[in-house]
Amino acid sequence: MDNTMPILLVPGLVSSPRIFAPVAPALWQFGPVTVANHIRDNSMGAIARRILAEAPPRFALAGHSMGGYIAFEIMRQAPDRVAKLALVNTQARPDTPEATAVLSRPDSRPTLAWIKCPTLVLSGDEDNTIPNSLSVEMADGIHGAKLTILANCGHLPQPEQPQATAEALVEWLRI
Repeated sequence: MDNTMPILLVPGLVSSPRIFAPVAPALWQFGPVTVANHIRDNSMGAIARRILAEAPPRFALAGHSMGGYIAFEIMRQAPDRVAKLALVNTQARPDTPEATAVLSRPDSRPTLAWIKCPTLVLSGDEDNTIPNSLSVEMADGIHGAKLTILANCGHLPQPEQPQATAEALVEWLRI
């Protein structure tokens, strides 16, 4: 019996697919790994629709930073297609007026309780972009979510702590 699951990775705003290069080899044992292209559309809804149109029918989804905001939009549009969810150095809160740039995002906090798939919330203890309190808030809002905060790690856990990041993602995929 084949227990593989396609894995879809969504990078952050200024990240390329290379952000996942340090951890992707560890993920291949669980299924084909794809990095989503999020630069062709100009709204979270459109980005999520395009990713879903190109994605397998069911998959494990991991979003880093802005990729996490896209993951929340994918969960709003097609929660039944996401078998597992990893939210890496991201947050559920909406943009503040000062932070709104090209792509604004809605408040995902009210929808956290709707997430029923195995979920990992991963963050670095030295992330100066997104405070750990926002990771705790997400993990507390998602029933059964696992919170992992990596030591000596900032906003880019894949290159900063590749081994620990890969281990956390592997554990999540084994669930």
